[in-house]
Amino acid sequence: MPVAGRNRYKANERPQQFTLDEDIYEIAAVLDQWYEPSATSFKVHITEGKTYLLHYDVDTDEWTLQSGFDGE
Repeated sequence: MPVAGRNRYKANERPQQFTLDEDIYEIAAVLDQWYEPSATSFKVHITEGKTYLLHYDVDTDEWTLQSGFDGE
């Protein structure tokens, strides 16, 4: 499972990095951010040039990751 930024997300923070398969990916830019009743989602661009969707679920304190948002 990916881990974004710090283990616990706070409303005034944005993810700075995430870990996937033991590799750390630095987030170069947050392209978009939106809120749901118990979650926050971020469309992020990493330094390697790819775009991902990170989703933080407040109720479960878990992050999920989706890729393929950069036209590939």
